[in-house]
Amino acid sequence: DVTVTEGAGMLFTVTLNNAVSGGFSVTTGYTGGTATGGGLPLVSPEDYNNAPQVLNFAGTAGETQQFTVATLNDAILEGPETFTITLSASNSAIVDSDTATGTINDNDSAAITIGDVTATEGTGLQFTVTLNNAVANGFTVTSGYTDGTATGGLPVLTSPEDYNNAPQVLNFAGTAGETQQFTVATLDDAIVEGTE
Repeated sequence: DVTVTEGAGMLFTVTLNNAVSGGFSVTTGYTGGTATGGGLPLVSPEDYNNAPQVLNFAGTAGETQQFTVATLNDAILEGPETFTITLSASNSAIVDSDTATGTINDNDSAAITIGDVTATEGTGLQFTVTLNNAVANGFTVTSGYTDGTATGGLPVLTSPEDYNNAPQVLNFAGTAGETQQFTVATLDDAIVEGTE
C-alpha cells in the first residue's frame, strides 16, 4: 500500500517470492475506491493516472520491480481518496491475486466568511456568506447567534426581543467564490434605545 499527498508520485513495489524459470511480465490494473482515474495530462476531477504499466521480471526469488502512479494536485478541498491496484502475470502459474491500496491525501483548505450588516430596526439584516475555495461534494452551514447588546428571540418577536435568532441552514454546492445569503428579521419597537 502507498499513501501520498496529492501531486506526488505513488511508488509501488511488486515482489516475487520464489524463482520463476524464463521470467515473466506483470501488468497493472486499477479499480474501485473514491479516487477517479484518468489519462495524462490529468485534469480535475481526475485524481490519478490509471494507464496500465508493464513490469518485466527476470524470475529471481525475492526480485522487486517498481512503478509510479502520477496524482493530480488540484485546488479542491476533499477528503482522502483511494483506489486499488491489481496485478496480472503473463505466466498463469503465478499467483497474482494480491492487491494494494493507493491513498491520496488532500493539501487544500477552504474557509467561509460573513460580512457585517447594519439596518434600521424593523427591516431585515441580509447577511452574505462567501466560500473562498472549491469543496468537493458541497456542504451546509448553519447560522448561530450570540447576543451583544441586542436580545434574540423567536417569532413572533416582542419587546425586549430585537432580532430573530432561529438558526438558518445554507446549502453550498462547493464552488470557489460561491455566496449564500440569509436574512435576520428585526423588531420595530416603540422604545428609544441606542444602537444594538
